[in-house]
Amino acid sequence: LGQQLVSAVPFMSAATNVAAAQLRRPRWGLLWLPTTCLRALAASRRNFQGVFLPASMMEHPDIHAKHWRDRIEALAMRRKVPAKFVPDKILAEVAEEAGVVTAGMGPPMYGYIAVDASAMHIGELPQRAINVAKQQAAFPDIPTDAKQKNPHLAISKPPVWFVMGNIPNDFHMASIIRACFYFGMDYIVTAAHNTLVRPEVATACLGSVETSNLFATLNVHTTLHPLKAAGWQILLVQSEGTTTAVADSTAEGEEKPTNAVKSVSDLDLSKPTVVILAEHMPPAALNKIAQLNPTIVAMPGKEKLQLDVKVSLLLQQISSKRDEGAPKTSKKHKARTPAEPVLAAEEEGESTTTNEDNTTPEKEETEAVQKEQTEEQTEQGASENQNAEAESQSPQASQ
Repeated sequence: LGQQLVSAVPFMSAATNVAAAQLRRPRWGLLWLPTTCLRALAASRRNFQGVFLPASMMEHPDIHAKHWRDRIEALAMRRKVPAKFVPDKILAEVAEEAGVVTAGMGPPMYGYIAVDASAMHIGELPQRAINVAKQQAAFPDIPTDAKQKNPHLAISKPPVWFVMGNIPNDFHMASIIRACFYFGMDYIVTAAHNTLVRPEVATACLGSVETSNLFATLNVHTTLHPLKAAGWQILLVQSEGTTTAVADSTAEGEEKPTNAVKSVSDLDLSKPTVVILAEHMPPAALNKIAQLNPTIVAMPGKEKLQLDVKVSLLLQQISSKRDEGAPKTSKKHKARTPAEPVLAAEEEGESTTTNEDNTTPEKEETEAVQKEQTEEQTEQGASENQNAEAESQSPQASQ
């Protein structure tokens, strides 16, 4: 056994050197972090040259390290991609050169997992998606036979699309895509002309770009016009201080409608919705979007916050509002008590003026029930007091 191990050392070192050379000179580009690599291997939207794992994972006693290694090796074997072990020091050097941050990932070796993958192009939004969206406009009254024929119509929540312009900062764009994936946006549509997802963006997305419905379009107005005609509501999100021209179809002499800025809490998200991010959207595209008569929504958060943080807050509010289902039309009424009849009337929007002569059967019945409840509580309290006095007079019996 010792002779076999000694003879295997040169072979292992040679294979490690080859793997290290391939790592330093990848064919396409390196994707980092375990989650990114797993989703990229499982999505089957790229070509792969190799998977690089830290050598300490081969015989590491940590059960989590074995878990990551087994999952990545299984996916690599399914895709027929060779898995190669590289010394941790070399992986760390290459990761630092690429600016990979492994903080919060546990031991450093968890972050030092890379995949040499080809570039991913963002395809144009297919017409099939628009056709399905027009049928989804009937939510929640979609016919049962249509749901059986098309599984995309069997939805339990109203669909939400997120449309954004050409975000210049790659990491802001990656953070927005990750937030859209986390908060359940059905489609992510970008008006960017550069439809190539670089490895740095894919790594910052933590693999969400691999499995999201991410598409591009050169004409936002033409893409969204069929959805608006079918019944989708269009929301245009803009920061404070920015103005957007809103189209109106009023005749001459009539008062033009005022499209006031609303917050997410005032919206009705019980029907399909398109959320458009006004920042970094071309002015010509905004002028055409104004023809759709969108609802202006204020961007949450302070002005000093970065764009990706404000968009994350926006998507969190939209997701919570959509989960509520139909918006509440009235507040929850508190139970009426004899002590506060006026407050209960104010909560329901009723008149607070009372007239003793105008009595109704419902009012008499309510007063009778309240009187009976008060008498029962009084009798119950009296009986409890009598029992307490009896126990105090006979301490031995109570013991």
